[in-house]
Amino acid sequence: MITNAGRHLRVCEMMLGRAFSDLAMELRMLEPVDLIADIHHERRGHVKDLVETAAELFFKPGALRVCGTGDVLLGWDTPVNVAIQMELCHPNISAHFRLWIMAKRVGVQLDYLEPMEGETDSTATVQQLAAAIEDSRLKLPWRAVASYHRVLSVPEETRQLDALEWRAMLHH
Repeated sequence: MITNAGRHLRVCEMMLGRAFSDLAMELRMLEPVDLIADIHHERRGHVKDLVETAAELFFKPGALRVCGTGDVLLGWDTPVNVAIQMELCHPNISAHFRLWIMAKRVGVQLDYLEPMEGETDSTATVQQLAAAIEDSRLKLPWRAVASYHRVLSVPEETRQLDALEWRAMLHH
């Protein structure tokens, strides 16, 4: 379990953020006012259906679970920020987090990360998470996803990193 706010936690949040950026892009196609209303009125079933339908494009069935509805940060002079509480469900690790969807960015706030085998080493836990993310994603060609979203060019920072690249980041 990773409980400190150190380097490993930031790496886990970054991995999850990149892994779920496609899902966030898909959810941005919804009308923001409708998603905000569903969250505000605690329409858990509807939020769950919307997220799970969007997740079908990127993740294997059962890999993702919506936990509750979410949060909305909205003010007169601030942009809309929507958070959806989620869980990455994998036989080796469980990650509870909030996927923050903003106008031009995606963020992840990791609430709880627990390896199923009782691993206590933070580096091993991060490696387990990287492997779980890789195993949970559908293996779609990046071009198919990009053309689906009518993206002409994909910035390097939005590209999904594989497990080896994550391990290299940890050792630098």
